[in-house]
Amino acid sequence: MIGRVQPELGVTAWTLPVRGVAAVRWAAEHGFAHLHLDLVDVEAATTAGLRTAAAESHVRLAGLAINRLELTGVAGTHAEAAVAEAIDVASDLEVRYVYLPSFEQAEITGGADLERTAELLRLAGARAAAAGVTVATENVLPGEQLSTLFALVGDDGVELLFDTQNLVVAGVDHREVLAAHTTRIRSFVHVKDGAAGLGDRRLGDGGADVAGTIRQLCAGGFTGVYVIENDYRTGAADAAAADARWLRKVLAMRGDGTE
Repeated sequence: MIGRVQPELGVTAWTLPVRGVAAVRWAAEHGFAHLHLDLVDVEAATTAGLRTAAAESHVRLAGLAINRLELTGVAGTHAEAAVAEAIDVASDLEVRYVYLPSFEQAEITGGADLERTAELLRLAGARAAAAGVTVATENVLPGEQLSTLFALVGDDGVELLFDTQNLVVAGVDHREVLAAHTTRIRSFVHVKDGAAGLGDRRLGDGGADVAGTIRQLCAGGFTGVYVIENDYRTGAADAAAADARWLRKVLAMRGDGTE
C-alpha cells in the first residue's frame, strides 16, 4: 500500500546477546525504536550512559521490568524496595512504564499471593503517579482472577502487560482474558512465539497463534507498541529481522485478512 507508515516496534533487552548500553545500540542497529530494560541493564551501565546511548541511537527507553521479583518473590520489604528503586530509576531515565512480572517465585498461586501482589501494585501505583510513571502487571491469571486482582488494587491507572505466549503455555484462555480486559492493555504488548520453550520459534511458527491474538488486539482498539520478546541471545540478527518483518506484515492486515 503506497505511503503506509511502518509501525514502530520494540524489543526486550534481556533476550538480546548484549546488555546495558550495548543493548540500546543493538536495538537501533536492528530497526527497533523502543527498548524494554530490566534493572540489570541499569546496573550494567549508568543512567547517564543509557540516556546518552538512547539519544544518539534514537531509541526510546520505553519500559522497565522488575525481573528481580521472579527470583525473590513479593513477600517482605525487599519487594517494596525493588519497586521503589525501579520507579526512581525509571524517573531518572525518563522511562514512563514500569511493570511487575508475576512468574517463578512471584507467581500468583493462591489468595495470599493475590492479595500481596495487589498490595505491591497499589504501592507502586501511588509512588509512580508522583513521578509520572505508569505501572503494569504481567501475569497468567485467568480473566476472573485478573478481575479480582484489579479490584483489590483499586487503581484504574494500573495496566496489564499482555504477552502472546505466556497464557498459552499456562493453559489459560488468552482470548477470554483479552475480551475481558482490553481496556487495561494500553501501552505495550509483548510478542513471542514458541514450541518447546518461551520465544524459541520465529513469530508465526510456534503454537501461540500470535497472528490471531494481534487481530483480536487490533479489533479491541489497542494502539500501543508491540515489543518482541523472542530469544535472540545466540546473536541471530537475521531472526530478529525476520520477526520484525512478519509482525509488520500482520499489523498491515485488517481483521478480515486483507490489506
